[in-house]
Amino acid sequence: MTLFAFIALSGFVLIAFFLQFACCFRRNADQARAAEHYNALFAAALQSTRVGVLIRNAQTPEQPVLFINHAFTDITGYAEGDTVCRGSDFLFGWGTDKATITSFKKALQERQPATFDLLAYRKDGTPFWSEWHVSPVANKEGEVTHYVSLLTDISALRQTQEALLLAKEQAERASAVKTDFLAMMSHEIRTPASGVLGVLDLLADAPLDSEQRKLLDIAMASGRALHNIINDILDYAKIEAGKIVITGEPFSLRALLREVVDVTEPAAAGKNLLLLLDMPDDVPDGLVGDAGRIRQILLNLMTNAIKFTGCGQVALRVTNLLNQGDKDDPVALLRFEVIDTGIGIHAADQDKLFLEFSQIDPSFSRRFSGTGLGLAITRRLVKLLEGEIGVESKPGQGSKFWFVLPLRLCAVPLVAAPQKASHPLSLATAEEKTEARLLLVEDNDTNLLVASRYLLKAGHNADQARTGAEAVKMAQAQAYDLIFMDISMPDMDGLEATRRIRALGGWAAHVPIIALTAHVMSGDRERCLEAGMNDHLKKPLDYNEVVRTLTRWLIVRDKKTKKEFIESADESVASPPFMQKPVIDPGALQRLVEELGQGTALKIVQTFLGDFDRRIGCLQVNGTMPENATILAEAHTLKSASANCGLMRFSSLMAALESAAAAGDSGLTLSLLGQVTPAAIAAREVLIQARDVLRG
Repeated sequence: MTLFAFIALSGFVLIAFFLQFACCFRRNADQARAAEHYNALFAAALQSTRVGVLIRNAQTPEQPVLFINHAFTDITGYAEGDTVCRGSDFLFGWGTDKATITSFKKALQERQPATFDLLAYRKDGTPFWSEWHVSPVANKEGEVTHYVSLLTDISALRQTQEALLLAKEQAERASAVKTDFLAMMSHEIRTPASGVLGVLDLLADAPLDSEQRKLLDIAMASGRALHNIINDILDYAKIEAGKIVITGEPFSLRALLREVVDVTEPAAAGKNLLLLLDMPDDVPDGLVGDAGRIRQILLNLMTNAIKFTGCGQVALRVTNLLNQGDKDDPVALLRFEVIDTGIGIHAADQDKLFLEFSQIDPSFSRRFSGTGLGLAITRRLVKLLEGEIGVESKPGQGSKFWFVLPLRLCAVPLVAAPQKASHPLSLATAEEKTEARLLLVEDNDTNLLVASRYLLKAGHNADQARTGAEAVKMAQAQAYDLIFMDISMPDMDGLEATRRIRALGGWAAHVPIIALTAHVMSGDRERCLEAGMNDHLKKPLDYNEVVRTLTRWLIVRDKKTKKEFIESADESVASPPFMQKPVIDPGALQRLVEELGQGTALKIVQTFLGDFDRRIGCLQVNGTMPENATILAEAHTLKSASANCGLMRFSSLMAALESAAAAGDSGLTLSLLGQVTPAAIAAREVLIQARDVLRG
């Protein structure tokens, strides 16, 4: 019984074992079939992908290739039999970058994934650009067993990139050629234009009859129009070439706006237009920004408004939209508006206004002249200043051009001018430097005539040289106090002549050398200074600028300066006994010169003198006393205008007259009116002397 039980139990165990073995065998067979299925699926996926796949054995030193897919064969031309037991170096060739190969091998040694763009070679030897991504594959123990490489042909993409780079380089070269061409042509055009304008300017000083004067005015207007067109084209070229540099300097907004109005006032007066300036008290005066560019924008808009306005007025208005920024760097958002009562613009045409070389009406180019660049340049400048610009207009109802700029507030309120000179401006004139020896170097006969006449008018006889070599030879023979040097000359240009003169040493190492050039592109002034020059005058020459340059660089010895001349003016002019103030305050004129520049100061004085006699005539007693309203209006205007010109005694008289008229004191008013004529004669005489001083 026991034996039978044992045999039965053993049989049962054996049967159970065979059943378990059969189950395990079946399970393993199922797993093997599943693995085979997934392996086939993965292999099919690898074969169907468009990316080349290469698998290498990382457990042997040679790291041979175990697998490649069809895409790899299509890309490289290598079939599976060509790559068995080979490394992947077979894809490298003589043009493959050595540094990239080194980085590739280093990534394999360090078992790190990496991606490379490299030049690979097909089986037939043709090169192609590839993106090659290498990834290590590790087992459960973390040991790297294989490397999988993914290969993509990027030749077409690379060709597109190279074509774009080539197109970019060609465009940059074309832009540089265009800029250089414009710079060269500006010189070639400006040289004869400078000569024409200079000769016309000299002719204006000659005695002419009315018909000759009329023809001269037409010629000068045409010359200035040509000069403005050249300036527009050059400004546009500089912006296109990225040569415009935006600066940030402290300036007085009130002084800048006043200067813009003063400069445009003669053109407005010629058309009987009223100019208005509106700057509320909440608009900050002391700002930090590029005052020169803001002035250029405002002048463009004001000039356009005056040009297209036949009657009525043009207003310049500034409003403070927003104060922002932190305590250490406060910023004001200002809106500038130029409002006219001109012809207006259709809504459909307003988008064309800011386009390059565009006129809203082709006939405008003939009726009003211009290049169609003014507003395009204005828009570009506003964008460079990080602002916005726009227009609001209706036909027959005028236009409003506006732009908004963010400007930093200046920590200390300023009364400084936006124009800043590198040297203090003196009122001393060139006529006081009669002992100076000057050398004028210029190869163009017309420009030589103009420059020499300007110097002669300023009180100097200058030696003349027509070439750079001749200038160097003359500098070797004798010493000069100042040299005016043309830049563009045949054989030896002004830059090389300057270097050779500096090399002479002694006086020549320090003599002021002033560049005379029609080149006005960015960097021209810097090149002149690098060559050893001290200053830069652009053509066409302006007589006042020539005089100011002489004043700046020549030393005044043993002579009374014009400032001193103005200060002594009240000693020689009779004045009413009841007024103790001086006839003129030279400090007021000096401040105008320092804040606005000598040219603007002169324009202010000339404008005042041009309107002076008419207003004085309204205050004269010719049998009957002027109406009280007239006295109030004229006295008020003359009070402030004469004070601006430094006529303190006359300004005090006008203030007293205004007060008497406002109080209704007819006796005092009549008495003061009797003092107007002699006071006006004294003021006019001394102001004419001051005007001549400013003219130099």
